[in-house]
Amino acid sequence: MPFINIKGKKIFYEELGQQQSGNPIVFIHGGGGNHNIWMEQVERLSKDRHVVALSLPGHDQSEGPACSSIRDYADLVSEFISTYFKEQKVVIAGHSMGGAIVQQIAVDGFDQISGAVMVSTGANLKIPPEFLDQVRKGEISEESFLAAFSPKTSATVHQKVGSWLSLTPMESTIQDFETINQHDLSDSISKINVPTLIVVGKDDVLTPVTYSEALHKGIPDSMLTIIPDAGHYVVSEQPKALQDCIQQFMNKIDE
Repeated sequence: MPFINIKGKKIFYEELGQQQSGNPIVFIHGGGGNHNIWMEQVERLSKDRHVVALSLPGHDQSEGPACSSIRDYADLVSEFISTYFKEQKVVIAGHSMGGAIVQQIAVDGFDQISGAVMVSTGANLKIPPEFLDQVRKGEISEESFLAAFSPKTSATVHQKVGSWLSLTPMESTIQDFETINQHDLSDSISKINVPTLIVVGKDDVLTPVTYSEALHKGIPDSMLTIIPDAGHYVVSEQPKALQDCIQQFMNKIDE
């Protein structure tokens, strides 16, 4: 199993397509998640490029504790890229909290990124107080969990995502949501100067379409795709549609 030491912590990652010639892409999961969330995308996109999905500190097999700020996560991911890819440029893609990490890296002007993908996220991710209270108690209700999905999403997908999330310790999930609640780059996203793909599920109530529209308006070189019949976990609810969006974007980066 591949691990790499970053900032004194053993970080777990999965990779495929190491010998392919397209621009590499690094996937970053959301709050309480882990690399598994992205594996369907990894398998599809690795046919023509090197694809890496990592688990952040304190998530799944990566050594903890979880970071206490988006800034700390961004610094760790940037160091991962510099350490693993040396001076090679990559595209970074993030879901939810991972999208906030991507924003921070891009706003900072990290010179090893050639593009950014932001999925189910926003520049300001304030969490409803009643849901944050549930998270702090480690008692997320079934109703709250199911609200993350489109009404059209099957129970099979609910179970799959739930099984992946269960691999992350609750203390890391709690820390992530405290961290997410502090995220606000509304006044800084205009500094992002790399091509950016923004994707959101039409039925996402956690990070609704308006959040993605605001990102699209604020980031100069950006494109927005809204995927029907998908909620917050569009990565698993409509994996083929998301893969097609990312593939088209990556083809442009490859040119």
